[in-house]
Amino acid sequence: MKQETLDVIFIQETKCSIQKIKEIHSKWLNRFEFLEVKAKNTVGGILTLWNPQNIGIIDAKTSRDYLSMVIQPVGDKETYLLTNMYGPQKMEDKFKFLSSLEDLRDRHLGLRWILGGDFNMIKSLSEKKGGTRITSKDSLAFQTFLDNMKLVDIITSNGFFTWNNKRWGESQVASKLDRFIISEDLMLIDKEITARVLLFGGSNHWPVQLEVQGIGTPRNRPFRFENIWLSHPDFISNIATWWSEDLNIQGSRMFLFQKRLKHIKLRLKDWNKNEFGNTFEAKKSVEGKMKVLNQALITDGFNKDKSDQVSKYHQD
Repeated sequence: MKQETLDVIFIQETKCSIQKIKEIHSKWLNRFEFLEVKAKNTVGGILTLWNPQNIGIIDAKTSRDYLSMVIQPVGDKETYLLTNMYGPQKMEDKFKFLSSLEDLRDRHLGLRWILGGDFNMIKSLSEKKGGTRITSKDSLAFQTFLDNMKLVDIITSNGFFTWNNKRWGESQVASKLDRFIISEDLMLIDKEITARVLLFGGSNHWPVQLEVQGIGTPRNRPFRFENIWLSHPDFISNIATWWSEDLNIQGSRMFLFQKRLKHIKLRLKDWNKNEFGNTFEAKKSVEGKMKVLNQALITDGFNKDKSDQVSKYHQD
């Protein structure tokens, strides 16, 4: 993938020193700025890179298991909490890890949250192929964490598993360990959010790309409900019909809800244009004419007042 298509890069388990990271950065990634969590000897390590032309950094916090930043994309009034993580492997550490993320969230309430990386946890056995078929305690804790924090797991469009043990046949084990998770409030605003697994042969993990269209770019005119729609006899029945249409997509309930809302919005725009014409342009035209008329009235009123004052002066 070309560098210029990326605004932020999350890397986990760097397994190298800061000196080595600086060498790689200066040679291949010098158009990015970066922060890192140092690897301990050759174990662990987290690296986040961002394009400073598109992303501004307001605050940052690191721990052993995550690197979190408050960012403001160029051209966007909103700020976002962005967290790159590498979940621990020991069972007792996983519960502490989830608790530390809850504490992080408490410190940044109100910010829309994007988390990504290697969680080293699955939500259920449906996210695992092969191996021991027993649901572990951390799976339940992970799902409870998502529910309590009102987070949505973004389903990748072109694949599911992101890790395997590089074995074949009955010995193969594959899991969904790497993912992006976002807060529900980010799902409900007018942004297109997609994720996909990228091809990569250098590791037993496959990278995941998250694309959020609408962050940091000029927004189209916001969708607005028009009261005139309620006067149409087919309005309610049309909404019911459009809502029940098969969108032929899969994903979490919140993901499906977001897609259905967007589908309704597109349907309404087309229906409005066919039934009422371009009401938005008509309204804009009327508002422009009203502005000209108001200015004329103000000018006429000013001239009349001035004329009255002159007449009074001559009378006196």
